Amino acid sequence: MTSQLLLTDITQAFQEHEILLTGANGFLGKVVLGLILDRFPDFKHLHILQRPARNLSAQERFHTETLASP
Repeated sequence: MTSQLLLTDITQAFQEHEILLTGANGFLGKVVLGLILDRFPDFKHLHILQRPARNLSAQERFHTETLASP
């Protein structure tokens, strides 16, 4: 019961808020991104800060490395 109450409180804390996530292309960043999208669907905006790679823009890198990853 306590864990359910805590999860509800955290979910309400993220409602209608903007979230900034850095490092979304790394392993931990992908895990955090997945958890945010799965458990906190009521956020207002999710901003992802990502660096470009040598031959890819930040947007291309997000699509090829982050979204395409399982």
